[in-house]
Amino acid sequence: MASISRAYMQQIYQQFQMFATWPTQSVVNLGDVGVMKDRLFRKVSHLDDFNVRFKVEPVGPEADQNYTTSSQISVSTSIGQPPVVGITFGTEGSTYLQARNCRRESLGNLLELERSLLELYRRSEWNPEHVIITSVLRASPTIILIAGSGGGSIELSLPAGVIIDELVYPWVSGSVAIKKESGISVRHVTKHDTTPWFGASQLRRPFRKEPTLQFLSGDDESDMALETLKWDDF
Repeated sequence: MASISRAYMQQIYQQFQMFATWPTQSVVNLGDVGVMKDRLFRKVSHLDDFNVRFKVEPVGPEADQNYTTSSQISVSTSIGQPPVVGITFGTEGSTYLQARNCRRESLGNLLELERSLLELYRRSEWNPEHVIITSVLRASPTIILIAGSGGGSIELSLPAGVIIDELVYPWVSGSVAIKKESGISVRHVTKHDTTPWFGASQLRRPFRKEPTLQFLSGDDESDMALETLKWDDF
């Protein structure tokens, strides 16, 4: 499962420049505080627990997201009563995703947040290993299918007139039936709010190629800054 999760998370980051939540049913929220290991976020607290105030940017317009590892997935349709759709996954970790009514939410005024975290750090009340969720993509409904092995497949009986690109709606309403399924590691289908991917930031020292003066009396926080985390930071 570790290789599957890594393949999925790497695909999502390459496509959307954000980190994927894992397991896929996990929900993260703005202001969550936690640790990231192997690009997996684990919540330990929230900014509210530190009495840190934060602002939320206005939510942007809704949009739909479709994503497939197209070179590794084939979709076939059989016209009948009922119609049948087959989705075949070529390799382990191949992904088929539909997310509807997506809303991007972000923390605002990050400079003010940075100042608050620096003050906590000066008082030894902030762990520099902690990261903060600073943006999330919220969606509903959502389908996420991930193959557990090469050759994984699923066959679905659909109501008449369903368009494959809008498969998510009849599926979450219960009008899609699974005829066959093989080699599918993750089948996440929900009508409820999910957060498929997110952005995170951390109070840290920017990377420098040149050596800097180190103070023997203790850590100097003057060069600490709240920075957006990227894939290569881990």
